[in-house]
Amino acid sequence: MRNYLLKLFIYITFFISLILEILFIKCHNFMFHISWTLLIIICWIFIIPAEINIITSFIFGFIIDLFTDSLLGVRSLLFSIVILFILNKHKFIINLNIINKTILIFTTFSVINIIYYYLNGYFLQIKCLNFILQNLINSVLYCVIYFCMKKIKYKYINYF
Repeated sequence: MRNYLLKLFIYITFFISLILEILFIKCHNFMFHISWTLLIIICWIFIIPAEINIITSFIFGFIIDLFTDSLLGVRSLLFSIVILFILNKHKFIINLNIINKTILIFTTFSVINIIYYYLNGYFLQIKCLNFILQNLINSVLYCVIYFCMKKIKYKYINYF
């Protein structure tokens, strides 16, 4: 029973993040293109790595590609590569302090956004300050989401 409640809670958070990401992608301000789904996937991998895998990230990236006007498969491929990197270096990354994790998330999202905007032809339309602010917002949101999920984990430790 515990495992089913945990999986239900994980998929509810994924569903909420999908809705938020699709809503924010539809607005045409590049600064608010926050990758909620990837943030939630990364946080869940750091909390319980056995429950989330590359296939999950590929499926959610593909769903985001279906609902947006981007090339089909770009986000799913980028999500899969990022999750593969994080799962391979999980033991190292989990022992970093929160500032180093934030810097890692900032650089990861910078590389993802550069590749994504270049492949979709938006690269020349965005300004450098908006690009940096977008990645900075993603990094700060990662810290907030990570601490909230850790608080939930410690509160409901019997279900994890």
